[in-house]
Parts: sequence; C-alpha cells; structure tokens
Amino acid sequence: MFPSKTTTVLSALGALLAFTPAADAAGRHVSTTAKQRMQAASVAAHKAGSPYVWGATGPSSFDCSGLVNYAYRRAGKPLAARTSYDLFRHGVRIRRAGLKRGDLVWTYDRGLGHVGMYLGGGRYVHAPGSGRHVEVAQLPGGGAFVGAVRP
Repeated sequence: MFPSKTTTVLSALGALLAFTPAADAAGRHVSTTAKQRMQAASVAAHKAGSPYVWGATGPSSFDCSGLVNYAYRRAGKPLAARTSYDLFRHGVRIRRAGLKRGDLVWTYDRGLGHVGMYLGGGRYVHAPGSGRHVEVAQLPGGGAFVGAVRP
C-alpha cells in the first residue's frame, strides 16, 4: 500500500522538527562551499528547457534529483545521495528565511519526493514532472514549502 499524501506530509513535517541550525541530526556539517553552491545553481538554471525524464541525470534530460546531482557534479562537488528522499537526510536543514543560492528545496506537491535548487530572490529551478521541462519558478510559500537543506 502506498502512503497517503497526508502521511507523506506528516513525515516531512516530523523531519523538520529535528531542525538544527549548525548540523543535521547525524552531526554532519555543510560540505559545500559558497562558490560550489553558486556554480551549481548557475549550472541548474542553464538547464531550463531540458525535458523531464524519470531517472535521468543529464546532460540533456533530468528528473528532479538528477538535475541537482548533475549541477553539483559539474560544480566539482558530487552529492552524497541520488534520490530526493535521501538528499533530504544529508547536509544541514535550513529555514526558508536563511535560504541561499544553491540550497536544495522541497515543495508540498510531492512532499520529500520533489527537490529543486534555490536561485535567490524567491525563485528556484526544478524538473517538475513527466511531460514538462526544467523550469525556473517562484518558490511556493506557506505550507507548500516543505523544507530545505544546504548540502
């Protein structure tokens, strides 16, 4: 049986309650530099228009986690996880008010199942789903914002 949307959201909110500003729950600290995060955000933004393909990791098509992994690899810092669920467990949890370019963000539409990358100015880049293309969009507010990690 698949978890309901409510169960997924409640699990995500439970993970957010463990928020620690200096390190994640396992004591891991930020492993990327500001320069790497800036470069990764630039790489990801330049992929706008590329088609979404489930499981794709670039360079010409992507799924959501494939896009952020590709961007960080190109910035010289491969990430420690491949899937959006696993990416959420790595790095330092960041509050929305503390977002910086290159932070990974999750939105309500698929709970921890959908990741994008923050670009600054309230915008993020993501690969939204089947039949669509990588796009730069306004980061949703309120309950539609699930959480963020600085890798």
